[in-house]
Amino acid sequence: MIKSIILFLAAFYPQMTALRINDYPWTYDNDLFGGPDFWGLLSKKWKMCAKGKMQSPINIKPASILFDPLLNDIKIDEISTTAEMMNIGQMPRLRVLYNTHSSAVNITGGPLHPYKYRLQRIDFHYSNDDMTGSEHAINSRNFPMEIQLITYNTDLYNNFTTALTLPRGIAAVSIIVLIDKHTNEELLKITQSIEKVSFRKKRITLHKLKIWKLFPTLIDYVTYEGSMTSPGCYETVTWVILNHPIHITQTNLNKWRKLQRTIVEEKEPQYVAPNFRPLQHSYGRLIRTNIISRNASMECKHHIPVSRYRSNLGRT
Repeated sequence: MIKSIILFLAAFYPQMTALRINDYPWTYDNDLFGGPDFWGLLSKKWKMCAKGKMQSPINIKPASILFDPLLNDIKIDEISTTAEMMNIGQMPRLRVLYNTHSSAVNITGGPLHPYKYRLQRIDFHYSNDDMTGSEHAINSRNFPMEIQLITYNTDLYNNFTTALTLPRGIAAVSIIVLIDKHTNEELLKITQSIEKVSFRKKRITLHKLKIWKLFPTLIDYVTYEGSMTSPGCYETVTWVILNHPIHITQTNLNKWRKLQRTIVEEKEPQYVAPNFRPLQHSYGRLIRTNIISRNASMECKHHIPVSRYRSNLGRT
């Protein structure tokens, strides 16, 4: 059935190029049949990509955000870790390497309470221009880069694969990156490895990474329930979008943009960027924040509209 649909689409959209045989099975490029508009057709396991009502990313409208006095601070363990940076074709991905002697990097607090979530990987989303790149948008504004810390619930599930498809399984912390004269210290360390993974399947191991230093100084955030932003779009994710950015220089951001999605260099380069999923319908989902309004009282026991909410993501 799925093959018939794809053949039908190919007949009516001849300008679209099919993914090559034995190539990666999905892409962020909607000019290919593996692009976001087709994810829900490529596999039964990916049906939520087309039919889900809690999909991510979304546009966050400040006027609809509610202050929740029960949301406390998000905390990340300050533990150095080893990770493998790999160009997977769709994006550069940093996978945390754990062994019997290493301590886990956990994220707790806020909407994740009372559970503990272990850092599994970090995904990097960006574009080939400065006006797009982030997956989430604030008031219809996108940003040059979004770093996503993908974690899983170790209190409920034994491993990431199991947690991925089950309730309260995944938490994703998004860090927005703006262009400035300086690059965040830890992001700079990661950026310096990028040239070693210029092509798909290239990888390099990074040691003594201090992931907590990717966090901005102030941990204000908004949070909502959504999905993974890649196939199969499982609706098991608690999203936490930090309200303060970190920074990268134009020169360093351009290094990320040079990554290619092919195994070797081709006559016409095929770049990883842009590698973000288009915005999805929010369907009236509740979006909460720990950012207190001037009109809010800490003794308030109910959600209240944050009428004076202001995103700090545009500030450098």
